[in-house]
Amino acid sequence: MDRGSARRVVPLLELLSRSGVSVSVLCPGEGREIVSCNGVAYHFWKPGKLELAFAEISWRIYDSFFYRVSRGRTTARQRRQWWHYLRAGLFPSLRRAVRNRTAEADVVLLEYAFWFKLLPRKRVPVILTLHDILSDMLPSGFLHRRVRNRELKAARAAEAVICVLREDQKSLRNKGVEAVVAPHAGYVSEQIDQGVSANENSLLAEIRLHRSLGGRVAFFVGSSLQPNVEAVQSLRRIAALCDDRWLIVAAGSCCHPGQKAKHFLPVGPVSSVELRQLYAQSDVFISPVSSGTGASTKILEAMSHAKPVVATSVSVRGYELVAGRDYLLCAGDGEFADVLRDLSEDPSLAANLSEAGRRFAAAHQPESAYAPYLQLVRELAARP
Repeated sequence: MDRGSARRVVPLLELLSRSGVSVSVLCPGEGREIVSCNGVAYHFWKPGKLELAFAEISWRIYDSFFYRVSRGRTTARQRRQWWHYLRAGLFPSLRRAVRNRTAEADVVLLEYAFWFKLLPRKRVPVILTLHDILSDMLPSGFLHRRVRNRELKAARAAEAVICVLREDQKSLRNKGVEAVVAPHAGYVSEQIDQGVSANENSLLAEIRLHRSLGGRVAFFVGSSLQPNVEAVQSLRRIAALCDDRWLIVAAGSCCHPGQKAKHFLPVGPVSSVELRQLYAQSDVFISPVSSGTGASTKILEAMSHAKPVVATSVSVRGYELVAGRDYLLCAGDGEFADVLRDLSEDPSLAANLSEAGRRFAAAHQPESAYAPYLQLVRELAARP
C-alpha cells in the first residue's frame, strides 16, 4: 500500500466485491496467498532467480546505453519509463501466470499499459487504468516516441480506458482514445489516537513529547518516487526556517530515519497503525511536491483525516480544490514557513480548512468515485 496506485486499487476491488463481482488479483512480488480478504482473492507471483538475474543484467545494459546516447541528459526515472515495457516481457513465468488467471475471467482490470503485452492474443475484455500518462514524463525524442506509441497501442486495444485526470482525458481524446475519468477516492477517518503502547516507535514517542510541550507538527508521507524524495529535501529547508514551535515530520520510503535536521524528523517507512498515529499527532499536512504526474492520493488521505492542507499547485493537481478555502497554496520554502506561522497564530483558519477538507473527502467516497468501473465491468461481462 505504499504507492498511490495501490491505495486506489484495493478499495476499488473491495467495492466490486461488495457489489457482487468475484474478484481475483495477481500481484507481482512476494506475499502470502490469501483466499479471501474482504471478499477479494490475492495471488502472488515471484520470479525465479535466473529471471531476476537476467532482468538485472538487461537493465544495466539498457540504462548504460541510453545514458550514454543521451549524454547524461535523461534521468534514471525517465529512462525507466521505456524500461517498464521491456521488462514486462523478460519473465516467462509471469506471462504464464497472467494467462492462467485471465483464462478464468470475464473481464480483466489492467493497471498501466506496460502490462498489456502479457495478455494472451485471444483474451477477455480489458479495462485499462492509466494512473499517469507515462510518456508525458519524457522529453521529445526516441524514448518519448516509444513509450507514447506503446501507451496508445494498449489504450486503443482495450475495450475501456479509465484515467484519473480530466487533463489526461483531453490529451487521450486528442490522440483518438476515449477515456472515462474516475478520480481517486477519499477515506473519511474517525481520527482516533490509540494512545501510547509499550512497543511504540521511539520516533513517534519523540513527536508526542514535542506536542506535550506545546509544539505543533506538520506531516508529510510519500513513496520512493523521485518527486516525493525531492519534497523531503524541501521539507528540510522549510523546517530550518520555522521557529521552535514547529516540528516537520516525514514518513514513508521517501526518507530515512536517523537523518534529522533542525525542526525536521524523518521516520521512514511506517505500518498502517503508525500512519494513523502520525496523522492523529499532526496539526497540518504539508506537501511541497513540485513535479510528477497523475493525482496524489496523499492529499485526499490527509483531508479524510481532517488535517489542514498546505501544498503546491502540483500537489493538488487533478482535484477541484479552491485555494484559500479548501487548502493553502504555497510555492517557495519561505512561503511554507510563513503559512505555518499563520496557522499556529490563527486557530479558526486551521479549523475551517480541516472542515472543508473533510467535506471534500466525504464527497469522494469509493462508491461514487469508482462507479464507472462497476458499470463497465457489468457491461463487458454481459457481452456474448
